[in-house]
Amino acid sequence: MSDPGSDPSYPFGFDLGPHPRTLQLIWFSFLIVGQAGLALFLLTLFFSKSLAPRLPVFYNFVLLSFFGTPVYLILFYTGEFMNTRPPYAQCLVQAVMKHGIDPAFILSSLLLVIETWKSLVRGPRERTHSPSRGWIMLALPYLNFLLFAIPAALIGLYFPDEVSHGGHSFFCTIVNDTFGAILSLEVALIAIGTLICQVAIWTVLWKRRKVTRTMGVPSSLDTSQIVRISFFNVWETIGLLLNSGAIVNTLGNTLIASTFLAIIPLSVFLVFASQKDILRIWFPFFFRLPDYRLSRKPVINVVPDGSSTDELPKSLDMATEISFDVSTNSNQTSTVVDRLEDGGVGSSRKYIL
Repeated sequence: MSDPGSDPSYPFGFDLGPHPRTLQLIWFSFLIVGQAGLALFLLTLFFSKSLAPRLPVFYNFVLLSFFGTPVYLILFYTGEFMNTRPPYAQCLVQAVMKHGIDPAFILSSLLLVIETWKSLVRGPRERTHSPSRGWIMLALPYLNFLLFAIPAALIGLYFPDEVSHGGHSFFCTIVNDTFGAILSLEVALIAIGTLICQVAIWTVLWKRRKVTRTMGVPSSLDTSQIVRISFFNVWETIGLLLNSGAIVNTLGNTLIASTFLAIIPLSVFLVFASQKDILRIWFPFFFRLPDYRLSRKPVINVVPDGSSTDELPKSLDMATEISFDVSTNSNQTSTVVDRLEDGGVGSSRKYIL
């Protein structure tokens, strides 16, 4: 392929077709809309008192996706996006931040899948791990940010020629084979880990669905968030493949990869901010939901191992719900029942998924 900087068939030195300015403005538009949407989403998550709490790693995941938007918009903010050789300082800052925020975001996505799987296995039981573990899970993406941002900064400072605004993209990067190979290796490992956790999640769901069908009772699991996480991770995996060197070389350009990076923040907003409890806050007249106190949710009671179930009622009326608890490492299931006594529940522990 000819050098875009010397080939007159590449306007302004970009390998972006005949209208590089228009294409970049479209990419920036996606980023700006995603940035605004994520800002609104974060404000709703942090300040609304009527929302059900999410996993802490979920807040981290959305926050990092928001942090990525100003990084990718640096050249747009400074007006240098049509310059294939923007000021060195601007290009270096963007390259360093980009190579830090991307691994941090991808790792936060993996941690979200892991914590979702663990929460699904554990159910609504009290968490037994120490608070320090929660802080570690929140800090890991930021440590991963430093793990790649610091080497990127050193490479950029000692080898300025390796800081480049590619003719096929809207941002600056560090062009270093060793650094790129290490980054690609981590991304591949995270993608594999995410896939394994996704399989584990759907295995647990399948087992629980099987139990509910066997017992003839409705499942109490709300799979909305799980489906959204799974959908996004499939979408993210496709994007990672599109951004890998092998696929880029096969396609001959990175227009598709750059487009994917531009729409990631908007994708996070559309996938996760479209849940009913969020929409009910934003559009209260169009998304009215019944009060949870008037619509009784299934209640899970797990009879502790070794307990007798002889005293449990043989018939259950409409107000009494049955649910379950499935062990993910065996074919055994616990005896589960919800017993109402004088308006209360029995002595077995109550779990609500």
